[in-house]
This record gives sequence, structure tokens and C-alpha cells, in this order.
Amino acid sequence: NAMECFSTSMNIKKSLLASDHISIAETISEISYIHEENGDIENAIKSQSAALFIYQTKLGDHMNTADALVSLSRMYDSIGDYTMAIDSYTNAIRIQEQILGRDHLTIAETMYLLGKVHQKNGDIDKVLSLFKDVMRIRKKYLGKNDLSVAAVLNDVGIIQAERNQNEIALRCFTEVFRLQKSLLEGNHEDVGITLVRLGELRHASTEYDVAIEHFTEAMCVFKERRGVNHLSVADT
Repeated sequence: NAMECFSTSMNIKKSLLASDHISIAETISEISYIHEENGDIENAIKSQSAALFIYQTKLGDHMNTADALVSLSRMYDSIGDYTMAIDSYTNAIRIQEQILGRDHLTIAETMYLLGKVHQKNGDIDKVLSLFKDVMRIRKKYLGKNDLSVAAVLNDVGIIQAERNQNEIALRCFTEVFRLQKSLLEGNHEDVGITLVRLGELRHASTEYDVAIEHFTEAMCVFKERRGVNHLSVADT
């Protein structure tokens, strides 16, 4: 299996190379991913931390170091250690900005992941600040009409709706709906979900006629995509 192959590779490399050789760090990193896939997060973190130590010692602020930090962040996030995840993502972004410049899609992706951890940790103001930067970078490189922009807007809309900032949420979901209708083929399920969110916001604002229109259209989407007897159709 994969673990046996990488372990054999590790033993050969250790017999030929210095223990802190970059090639050994790369193999340790691969082993950490196998541990992660197998659900053994404790050993995944130990392996990735060992790889990170070599990268930091031998390469300093290098993309290999940043990539290892991102991987560690994901692992810490998966076990609910948000403090360590935030610290690792933050360090990864610092290195990425040094190497790639401030406005880069790779950095936007790491910022997005960092924002999701802050969201779990309850720091919503930090989330919104990060998502604002993510949207700015994605719009710069991908244009305003891109599904990745819609994804961030959707996240912001959900947050604002939870904060009872319904007008802001409505603007977000209205733009998400426009982008989804123009970029997704046919009656995509995501369009139905956005219509439900728009309906809920209109209902909360006592705009019942508009809410009914949104719910009705959403129900048509769900019937087409999921069948008439699906729970989502009944809920809508």
C-alpha cells in the first residue's frame, strides 16, 4: 500500500541522505497526508510538523514552508484546534505574500480558509474583513462574473442574515442569484438554495408576495433536480 511504499522510500533516503534533506521532508509530508486520509490526525500533525521543521531550517520562508503550514492548519482545523489553525494559516499568508506579492489567487484561497476558521471561532468581524480581501483579489484576477466570487458573497450573505443584517444579506444573495443564473447551466440546485434564502429574507421583511415568488421558483428547481417527492420540495 501507499504507506509501505513511502516508508520504504524514507528508509532508503535516510540511508543515503542527511536526516534534514529536503527530499526526506517531502516524503514525510506525503506520509502525513496518508495519515490524514486514514483519519489519524495526531500522526498526520506529527509528520507534517517534522517536515515543516526541515523546511524552516533549510529553506526559511519558502513556498514549501507555506504549503506545510497550510496543511497543518487544515489538520488542526479538523480537530477543532482553531488557535493553532489560525496561527499556521496566518504564518502561511505572511510567507505567501513575501514570495507572491499581496494580491495573488493562492493567497486569496488561504485567506478564505483562514476566514472559515475564524468563523468557527466566532470572530465574525475578522471573517468579513478577510472575505472582503478574498473578493477583491478574485475580482481582480477572475473578473466580477465568476462563481468563486459568488461563493464568497454567499458566505457573507449567510453571515449577515445570521446577524439580522437583512438588507446587506439581500444584496449579497441577489448578486449571487444573478451570477448563478448566468454561469450555471439550467436549473442548478444552487440556484434553488439561493432562491430559498431570498424568499426567507423577503418573508422576514413582510414582502410576502415576493417571498412566495421566490419559494415557488425554488420549488420548481428542486422538483426538476431532485424529484417531486424530495424533502426539499416539501420544506419549500
